[in-house]
Parts: sequence; C-alpha cells; structure tokens
Amino acid sequence: MKKHYYLIIDTETTQAQTVADFGAVVVDRQGNIVEQFGVLLDGHFGSVELFHDNKAPAESFWSTMMLHRRKKHYDKLLATGQRSICSPMLVNLWLTRIKAQYNPIVTAYNIAFDLGKCRNTGIDLGIFENSFCLMKKAQKPYEKSSKAFCKSGLH
Repeated sequence: MKKHYYLIIDTETTQAQTVADFGAVVVDRQGNIVEQFGVLLDGHFGSVELFHDNKAPAESFWSTMMLHRRKKHYDKLLATGQRSICSPMLVNLWLTRIKAQYNPIVTAYNIAFDLGKCRNTGIDLGIFENSFCLMKKAQKPYEKSSKAFCKSGLH
C-alpha cells in the first residue's frame, strides 16, 4: 500500500502582499510529521513592513500596536536558530525535493490566500498536482445544516 502525504503550508505576509515567513510540514495520513521547514524570506522579511491592519483593535494580533511584539518574536526566532533567512529559490529547491520524495497533496487553512502570496514572492507551489483548502474542507460537514439554519429564520 502506497503511503499518502500532505504538505501543510502557512505564511505570514508583508504589507506588499508577499511572504515574510514561510512554514511547512510534511505529514503522513496519521498526522506524523516527517519533514518540517520554516524560513524568513530574504528581500521580504525586514525589507518590507510585516502585514498589519491600522483599523484593527489594539489587542488584535494584526493591529499596528502588536507589530512591535511580532517583530521581537521574529528576532528571537533568528537569535535561537529556529528561523534563518533564505531566498525564495532555496524554498523552491526544498519544495522540488519534497515533491520528488513524497509527492504530497498541498493544503493550507486558506490555500487561495497562501498560493497568491507565494506566487507574489516567487515561491512555486504550482509544481504539486493536488491541493485542497483546509478551511473549506472543515466547513463542508456543516454546510447543509448552516444553510437550513439560515433559511429557517430562527437567528
């Protein structure tokens, strides 16, 4: 029986709609992590302001007020070696190896968002044949009941 793998990606972005922080794990069907990769992107992290929302409440993770705390967190990740800075080309080389070794199905919480930001940064997730959106997959079981609830007028 051939093993199935998933490549789960997550990105943190910049105000320019590019990727500052790229993280990914390869997991098997049981959820065991077999590979992981996390880097800050040269030319994006530290060069372009991290994403923040001027209209978000101060306590919101995405608020301008929290931007300083997020930057300090990244400084700590760099100082402890939990993150390094690399080029989009290195990310693409890692992705090419992952495709050849595991041929995973790609997924992310909001895959359309992550695919677009990766494309803007030169990270090529288009090399993978199959993908799905975790957010849509999670909503699927509740689709029928939520539509019925909306039509019922009980809300």
